Amino acid sequence: RIAEHRLRVAVPAGHRLAARPAVALADLNGEPLTVWGESGSSAYTDLLIGLCRQAGVEPDTQRNPVQGTPPVTAVSATGRIAFVTTPVGPVAGGAAHVVDLDPPVYVPVHALWPAHTTCRDRDVFLSRVGELLGGGGVGGGGI
Repeated sequence: RIAEHRLRVAVPAGHRLAARPAVALADLNGEPLTVWGESGSSAYTDLLIGLCRQAGVEPDTQRNPVQGTPPVTAVSATGRIAFVTTPVGPVAGGAAHVVDLDPPVYVPVHALWPAHTTCRDRDVFLSRVGELLGGGGVGGGGI
């Protein structure tokens, strides 16, 4: 883990939640949720589903079939919502809107890389991040 980012919700423009300044996780009950990994094989998807369940919401998840699509653009094409860390406001040329979660929720940012690989620039970056976090450096395939 190298940082934490504030989690927000992206919704299509015109969605019932788009004009609200903030929503609670419980407000997402019944909303179809786009995710990028399969439940049970993606720790991040499992984290997001767990956050919903802690708020009493059983999410209707669907894996985005177009991997690599930014979440803020995926909602405009699907009509579904997605969790994002993008700043609040209109996005994707106004086709979608990002809304804060209240109370705030933070999600981890991890650095991952293939095992048994070397990269000088990566090692320098991770060393500096580790120093900033007070850990004195990181390594071993992911943090």
